[in-house]
Amino acid sequence: MSRALKILTVAVLVSTAFHGVARAQDAEEEEKPWSNVADLSLVAAGGNAEVLSWALSDKFTYGWTDQQIELRVSALQTRTTVRNLTNVSGSVAVEKLTETTAEEYFAAGRFRQRIVKSLYAYTIGSWYRNELAGIRNRTGVSLGVGYQFFETDRHFLTGELGGDWTNEEQLQLTNSWFGAQAIFDYVFTVTETTTFDWDLAVLPNLEDTDDLRVNTVLGLTTAISSVFALKVSYTVLFDNQPVKFLVDGTTPDEDALFEFEKVDHRLAASLVMNL
Repeated sequence: MSRALKILTVAVLVSTAFHGVARAQDAEEEEKPWSNVADLSLVAAGGNAEVLSWALSDKFTYGWTDQQIELRVSALQTRTTVRNLTNVSGSVAVEKLTETTAEEYFAAGRFRQRIVKSLYAYTIGSWYRNELAGIRNRTGVSLGVGYQFFETDRHFLTGELGGDWTNEEQLQLTNSWFGAQAIFDYVFTVTETTTFDWDLAVLPNLEDTDDLRVNTVLGLTTAISSVFALKVSYTVLFDNQPVKFLVDGTTPDEDALFEFEKVDHRLAASLVMNL
């Protein structure tokens, strides 16, 4: 429980500090060239059930006239403590075991260069870890072009098409491949305080047509002040060829192959801070 309080305390202090910086920046200039969006979700339970689950993400953007950089980081972890009870000569012995039941980390940097009014080139470098899905490290670089189809008072849509190279270190082997990517980002302003956003990424492996990944995120955000908002999101990660893991048997003939699930999904509610 103390760990949960530490996480919450740090989040509040960071939010307060950034809020102060943001107000000072806004006082100096009405339109700043940067923006920062951070969100935090936290569940902590103690007593008979001990669970600590938290998720953090941050998106920082800085733009010039024709260039823009974007940095994204996210982390998720769930730890659960269970009791094992044994009878030792008429007395109950209690053993507590804590294990990580969910863990995922992601970091990426993106650079955009405008070519003409709505057309731009981009490059991305990314890193991903999800050992519970069999992925120790996945690094990738990509190049491509994007196009802003429209931007109105209520609708915003961009699309990107490019190629990438990925190196994936799994639990028992390492793969690398060249692939393609099609990415779409849509935002709909429902009301003055509520927005709906949909991100979709289609990532085929050009060296193996059966190896297809599709990532999509749906989000609904409602502002509660000029800085803070509440967000509900649903994420689906699909991998048509998930990691396979060879489980050793007592003899080589008894070795068995385990395949991880093709789909990871999660529903999250979080507090968002916009700077």
